[in-house]
This record gives sequence, C-alpha cells and structure tokens, in this order.
Amino acid sequence: MEIRYKRFVKLIIFFVLFYFLCVVAAFFLKNDTVSYSRTIGRDFWKQQNIDILVCGASHVSHGIDARIADKKFNQNIFNSGTSSQSINSTYAIIKQAIKQYDIKKIFLETDYQISI
Repeated sequence: MEIRYKRFVKLIIFFVLFYFLCVVAAFFLKNDTVSYSRTIGRDFWKQQNIDILVCGASHVSHGIDARIADKKFNQNIFNSGTSSQSINSTYAIIKQAIKQYDIKKIFLETDYQISI
C-alpha cells in the first residue's frame, strides 16, 4: 500500500512540475499577444491618408476587406480590426488616427466582447 502511495505522489509531483515548466517555457518562448497589432501598426504608418477608419475585433478584421471597400466607396478605407481587440486598443488607434490623418468617418464595432 505504501509503495502505491509513493508512486501516486511522485506522479502528481511530476505532472505539477511538468505543467509549471510548460507554462514558464511558453511565457518566455512565445509572445504573440500583440502580433496582429504590430502588423496593423506597420500598415497604419504607411498610409498616405485615411478617409474612413474601421475599428473593432475579429468581426471587423475578418469581415471587411479594405481593398474592396476602397473601390466601392472611392475613398481610402483602413481596417484597424484585430482579433480580440480591447476597447483601450481601439481608443488608442482612433486617437492616433485623428491626430495623424484627416478622418471623415469612423465605424466602430459594438460587439459586447469589445467592452471587456
């Protein structure tokens, strides 16, 4: 009985240590929490002018193709949507865009997830 107990304790300790080592390794080896934002930011700074700014989370980033909208509306439209974009990130993008470009309209996704 005592041998089974020791094996069980060793197994539990192994899994706990393995889990924490994986979490620590993932933290140091993978940091892609802002990868979408970096890509959008690079494109944002390359723009000559933005007439219409579209902001929001994944519904915007995956649902609106700015190239098609440019042709349809005959204006320069920039899609700043990123997956899981928070309201703070959206506010920062809007604030910078207003400061840097002559924005005529801003479309903001109002999904409940953006407020979290």
